[in-house]
Amino acid sequence: MFKVLGALAMSEAGQSIRKSLVVHGLYVVAILIGVVACGFALAGLYTMLALRYDAVVASLVIAAGLFVVALVIFAIAAFMQSRPRRSNALATTALVAAPIAASALGSKNTLKVAALGGIVLLGAALGRQLGR
Repeated sequence: MFKVLGALAMSEAGQSIRKSLVVHGLYVVAILIGVVACGFALAGLYTMLALRYDAVVASLVIAAGLFVVALVIFAIAAFMQSRPRRSNALATTALVAAPIAASALGSKNTLKVAALGGIVLLGAALGRQLGR
């Protein structure tokens, strides 16, 4: 029975990992395409400004705009870092249950297998919740 539960947990974990890798890969591709699009937009803006003004003025305008964007992003990151983190109820429960599980693992072989199966299922459930 524990082999079946272990196989089920491993299957769930494998599916979650594959889905996560595909989603993150798509995010990376989207970010790369967005960076290339921003590069073309900046090149077009530079050309437009260089035709209307001087090439040096066009470069300075673009540099100033990018500097302002960088400052805004920096301010957002500093604000997000200063906010306190919410505690995760599942993580707190796992930290409380860890000493109990460790003492149960030391007593008998049957308890070891049962605890190991429970830990694997808990890990699969946590991975599934974090993958959403």
